[in-house]
Amino acid sequence: MWIIALVAIAQPTVAAENGLNVSWGDHIVVYDGIGKLDTEEKIAAAMDDWKRLADSPTIYWRASAWYARNYMVPLHDSFPEYFDTVERIWAEFDPMAVAIREAHERGMKIYAYQTLFDEGSPAEVLYGDSKPFPWQSKFTIAHPEYLATDREGMKRHHGVMEYAYPQVRAHMLAMLSRLVDDYDFDGLYICTRSHSRPADHADQFGFGEPVALAYEEAYGVDPRAEDFDVAKWRDLRGEFLTGFLRELRAAMDEREKRIALAIPRGDIIGPPYGNMTMDWRTWVRENLADEIIVGVRSGNWHYPSMRGKDKERGYLSSNDEQWGLPGAREHIDTVYGPLCDEHGVGLLIQGGSWGRGAKDRVANTPLDGFMFSSMSLTSGSGYIVVPDDPALGFADARFTVDCWLRYPEEVTFGRVVSKYDHNLGHEGRGWEIYIDKEAHVVWRLNDGENDMSITSEGTVPAQEWVHLACVSEGAGGQMRVYINGIEDAQTRPAPAALRLVPVDLFIGAYGGEGVFLNAQIDEVRLSSIARTFTEPLTGPTPVDDDTVALWSFEDESDEVTSEGATFTGTVMRAQPHERIDGPAGFGKAIDLSRRH
Repeated sequence: MWIIALVAIAQPTVAAENGLNVSWGDHIVVYDGIGKLDTEEKIAAAMDDWKRLADSPTIYWRASAWYARNYMVPLHDSFPEYFDTVERIWAEFDPMAVAIREAHERGMKIYAYQTLFDEGSPAEVLYGDSKPFPWQSKFTIAHPEYLATDREGMKRHHGVMEYAYPQVRAHMLAMLSRLVDDYDFDGLYICTRSHSRPADHADQFGFGEPVALAYEEAYGVDPRAEDFDVAKWRDLRGEFLTGFLRELRAAMDEREKRIALAIPRGDIIGPPYGNMTMDWRTWVRENLADEIIVGVRSGNWHYPSMRGKDKERGYLSSNDEQWGLPGAREHIDTVYGPLCDEHGVGLLIQGGSWGRGAKDRVANTPLDGFMFSSMSLTSGSGYIVVPDDPALGFADARFTVDCWLRYPEEVTFGRVVSKYDHNLGHEGRGWEIYIDKEAHVVWRLNDGENDMSITSEGTVPAQEWVHLACVSEGAGGQMRVYINGIEDAQTRPAPAALRLVPVDLFIGAYGGEGVFLNAQIDEVRLSSIARTFTEPLTGPTPVDDDTVALWSFEDESDEVTSEGATFTGTVMRAQPHERIDGPAGFGKAIDLSRRH
């Protein structure tokens, strides 16, 4: 559930642009107000915001609701708010047709977003480990034999079809062709992300009849009954997916439609499919895609029982968990960039702070753009981004972050100040403060190897100004949290050093995207010492020799410059965010709460 950037390329020369992933189904379920996208007017307003905030991106509009209405069977009422809302909206207007019209009127391209391994499951399979799965495709209900199967032929991988079957490839090709024939999309965005429950083991499935016969023909051994070379079997399975992409490329070339492929980093497809080889190099060399988007995460996060367990489940590497792979920037610079450049294929990376407020960084990398999530731009919330600087990293782990915060309604989850982006792997994990869903303050630091955090016992009240301070005393000291000048009971040893990360500083948002802070904020101060507090500050916040930066938000400008050293941040927003009266004695504050 995640600003986004993608590409538009003119063959044979790459001419990329940012892109925006719009998961429309999430918008209509998760959001109220302007973010719900349940009227033509809201879609039009969102397009205006996206064009302005993401530099006229290519829109990747998820077509899962269309797929559900035409190719799926609702099985259970565990998600009635989704199906009922989809049908209500579609009875009033066609949201995909409206999205295409509004994007084209603004000079933006728009692709249909579909996934490869997302056919749904019988209701006895628990979605998210907790609820009966709410849908399944008509095709897999009629033809369960086309699902990936285990070696014994006893268990099928629900939601995941085996592309070795020509019937599967024909079905998917017909569906995707219908999608671009019926709607004036500029292309397809094909993604490996899925709602399907991942396999218990990375090599559990993939022994269907056509795979077994092809392996036996090539190597003289039936992998279902005899010892076999697992690496060759993984490669063979991957060849069938490559074959499908060749068929898709031919079909889209006939229609003059473009293809974007969104994939994890690395050489395996990953969850839910397994260790099957993902031969992205061939896809690039043969121009089976006009652009590839790397760093896309799997659907593991939907299943708590699967999160963080890729290694024990036998995966060769993990894009989700960032192990078994080079660092993201090294991977882009030395592996993806040179090959994509050689063959005229656009290269984007999923989200993260590389895109927000850091567009100039594209010029210093092989990247052609960034892919972000519309969920970050349509909530009505705003945030402030300050370009990365080593002085904001506090390498000696001895520093203080304090501010004033006010929730105008209820307290909700959100980042207060963040210089942390897990999308970059360990190299992006710096420090941050956020409020959890129970209104506790979470103070998280990374020492270069591990996250170290404390969660306050005290909570943040709603509808009043609260002074928060998070302190790290560095080597030999403690991590502390203060709420309204009172030290919280929760402490822990502080790290001796912090990782310096190439991540911008975000006020009111996570460095790696996600839900915004739905609150008002003032007097954000970063200090190079471990301050102590005995009572809330009375304004204005003092600037002394240990103040690295202080943002006070007194004027209406979108450029906010700190006192102390000069660090200028930009207010990013999907609506005008006004200045309001701050805490007594402190002048003005900025309202980053959502518009409803």
